[in-house]
Amino acid sequence: MPNPVDAPPLHPSIVALVALAANVAANHPKQGLCQVERLRDLGVPEAHIRAVVDIARHLREEAGAQLDTRFDEQAGIQDPTQTRAPAPAEPPKAPVTLGGEDVFLFEPLALEYLAAGLLPHHDVKILDMRLDRDLHRALEGFSPDVVGITAYTVHVKTVRRTFETIKSLDPRVLTVAGGHHATVRPRDFLSSAIDVVVSGEGIEPLRQVVARHERGESLEGIPGVGLPRDGELLLADPAPLVPLDEAPLPARELTAPYRRHYYSEWMRPLASIRTSKGCPYRCRFCALWKIAGGRYLKRRPECVVEELSRIEELSLIHI
Repeated sequence: MPNPVDAPPLHPSIVALVALAANVAANHPKQGLCQVERLRDLGVPEAHIRAVVDIARHLREEAGAQLDTRFDEQAGIQDPTQTRAPAPAEPPKAPVTLGGEDVFLFEPLALEYLAAGLLPHHDVKILDMRLDRDLHRALEGFSPDVVGITAYTVHVKTVRRTFETIKSLDPRVLTVAGGHHATVRPRDFLSSAIDVVVSGEGIEPLRQVVARHERGESLEGIPGVGLPRDGELLLADPAPLVPLDEAPLPARELTAPYRRHYYSEWMRPLASIRTSKGCPYRCRFCALWKIAGGRYLKRRPECVVEELSRIEELSLIHI
């Protein structure tokens, strides 16, 4: 076993994170605030700080509940099995994050692809609400005719509530839900606040939705598009798979205000690039193969190199 004396010293940010957790768990707010300031000076992301605080608070509350239960049992005050709910099995996620954003924050590559499919014939704006939550200001300033939101499974309820807010602010807006969960379970987006559900690759379906909406035409029959009808979701035929190299390059210029905030672990700023899609296997715990209908699609190397030449970030993650 190596001698602890010979081990390299821990990074100051790790020491500060541990100290922060200990002070929050022990209910020492003044010492905790000192560690928060030190972590910020060291450049630790706010999401990491929030995650540590939330976990420490949970541990403190759980420990307090266990002490109260033992006291009540020994004092014969009450039957804790009838008055106390069981402690949660694992620490809660940070309340401001969903889907892992407390350890990484990738650029919204899917939205950049969708935006590229609409440019230059339409004005397009990307609002990354993980970083900018002022939805009211964005709607008021941009006054969109169509608003689309992409969602993973963990985002479904949040997206439904967001669409309700959008409709309350501007009922004339056409609302469109899409993304991974809409591809696998489109009926989960059946809501009076959602006008259109797009399943599968959304570039061409969204392009047709916007074009028809602009002309005042019916949206029925567009491949990959579902429309609410009499409490059900009327689904058209699936959209055909398009070779990845035929898709436009992502409109990364639309996320310029946010790009310095995208990161993963120590890599920041971070860009994302798609080199393939789907999977040939059928793992029961994963829905990735369903997204591409069981196929595995790849891009040609020269197309990947061309896109790489346009990316300014030094760190890169492939998807």
